[in-house]
Amino acid sequence: MSLSDSADVYVLLVETLSEPPDWMSLSGREWPLIDLLNQLSAESDTARHHLDLLAGIPSESYDQRLERYAALFASGRPRFWLYESAAKTGKILGAQAFEMAHLYRAAGLESAGPELPDHISLELAFLSHLASQAESLTYREILPHHAS
Repeated sequence: MSLSDSADVYVLLVETLSEPPDWMSLSGREWPLIDLLNQLSAESDTARHHLDLLAGIPSESYDQRLERYAALFASGRPRFWLYESAAKTGKILGAQAFEMAHLYRAAGLESAGPELPDHISLELAFLSHLASQAESLTYREILPHHAS
């Protein structure tokens, strides 16, 4: 998988984990991730497995999909925390939030929205940014001490 493919995967995951987009009410076979998994499945048993799982997701109304999202990620004590701090410590706005804010600033980025820096959607967006930046770098720029 190329770095630009990685960046695309991260962007789709950002969209999925921020707030479910309209396309998530479609069957899994119609989700944008299916094309990427199809490409990867030729080289990866893991991708093949996830392709089968994704293809098996039935369509449902957008309201039903929102209810599933809320049950998994947004209820009082969600099944899965979308914040790294909460996932690791059970508390929102822990050290991980401040560490991520520091990493974003070091990369010359800042968050324009109200979300905390350790929300999974921002972390995935950051990975997408890094993947797209790394693709444009030369070997000499990445490993300057070893390229001479």
